[in-house]
Amino acid sequence: MKTIRLLFLLISLSLSLSAQRFEGGFLAGMVASQVDGDTYSGYNKLGFSGGAYVFTPLSSNINIQFEIKYIGKGANKKVTDQDLRQYTSYLNYIELPVLFKLSTSKKIALEAGFGFGYLFSFSEKDEYGLVSSENAAHFKPFELSGLLGMNYAFTDHFGADIRFSYSILPILDYGQTTASYFPSGAFNNLFTISVYYHLGGEKKY
Repeated sequence: MKTIRLLFLLISLSLSLSAQRFEGGFLAGMVASQVDGDTYSGYNKLGFSGGAYVFTPLSSNINIQFEIKYIGKGANKKVTDQDLRQYTSYLNYIELPVLFKLSTSKKIALEAGFGFGYLFSFSEKDEYGLVSSENAAHFKPFELSGLLGMNYAFTDHFGADIRFSYSILPILDYGQTTASYFPSGAFNNLFTISVYYHLGGEKKY
């Protein structure tokens, strides 16, 4: 709740500093993710994201955008003939991205920013079923991630976004992962493809 209150405080502060009104809309998309450091490579875990966004212009071609959304992250190990072990982690976050967006043309915008995530539930499954709480990994309740992406506007109301996200701080502490090349822990690593619906008039994504 404190994180959500902070988001609305930032929005209110920006509104008071800007003569432009906020506009926004809704977004929904698919997630392909992995967890670097858990030894299971590949963007094999598919998930969903959905929520809402608001933005306000800082200049003629730069916007600041705030989002609040659900996003499903995690990892999924592919079973092979050489390795029949199974593993899937389901990490369910409420995420609050803050993005700066640079319009390079009327239809294309580049974006960069940070995501503040709260892990409200998680579970793990292996070849024996759900992993018990005694043996489950101790994922951290909060995540800070870096975001890079690109938007394309199809119309004034519909646009698409592809975004890369990577944890800046580990989601698991050292000692909870066996990958020697990630000595400081494990990190969410994912791509999202989203569709945006803009409620206002002229498109702005």
